[in-house]
Amino acid sequence: MNTRRKYLTLLSLIVLGLGWMPRGEAQAGCVPRQGLTIGDWNLPPDGVGSSGFIDGVVLQNGAGVYRFRATLSEVGSPCLSCREGGIVGTLDDGVGAPDDYVVFGSWAGSFFDGTGSWHATIFLPLGPALIPVGRMKGVFDDALSFPDQVGTYIGRWTICD
Repeated sequence: MNTRRKYLTLLSLIVLGLGWMPRGEAQAGCVPRQGLTIGDWNLPPDGVGSSGFIDGVVLQNGAGVYRFRATLSEVGSPCLSCREGGIVGTLDDGVGAPDDYVVFGSWAGSFFDGTGSWHATIFLPLGPALIPVGRMKGVFDDALSFPDQVGTYIGRWTICD
């Protein structure tokens, strides 16, 4: 096998081994934690200018380890059959203050049925700095035909800090 092919094979194995961890997470001695997240998802009821929310739990091995709370904002979309916006939230284990992690992300979905997907980066707040240490991603279902009912979401997460 030539040197270029060996290099590409090694690089591919490294990339596959790191999976979907964000940049900066493959630190020496870092053991990734991962699991599911589930909860309530309420899209902004009046579109742009209003806000919705996420209120859920982050599970590891079936046990709740963090509460996930976030505000959903909506931005105008050039797609007339779409809705999209931002996610700003926190993960908190309920022990002491402040919150354990800060979460920033985005969501996009169908204007017609309220389903879509979302993704976010998890940051460790260290003073004024935010250090990326994980990711979350998933899907949501918040039927627009029932505006008084809160929808649901499910997703996966990983943290390596």
